[in-house]
Amino acid sequence: MRGPSSRTTPTCSCGVGREAPPFLRRLRAAQALVRQRCAREHLSVEELRMGARRRRLSTLRAQLAVHLVTRLGLSLADAARHLGVSTSGIAKAE
Repeated sequence: MRGPSSRTTPTCSCGVGREAPPFLRRLRAAQALVRQRCAREHLSVEELRMGARRRRLSTLRAQLAVHLVTRLGLSLADAARHLGVSTSGIAKAE
């Protein structure tokens, strides 16, 4: 019999101590990344998600779109939801 796991991965929200599914871990990582990058650029997440076309926001949104899709493996639709733009806007950013 194995002892308790020493993993530090997030647990499922159901409260039974199971490991969160991979897609849920990716979504949480995406949310954290968006918050961190917005804080670094002194922008609010709400500003980013409004879809405004100011250069600073557009540049940050494009960088995040590429990172979310290529490195975290999010779908174009999920990345679009996090960034407040259309799926085709994410596809054009790549």
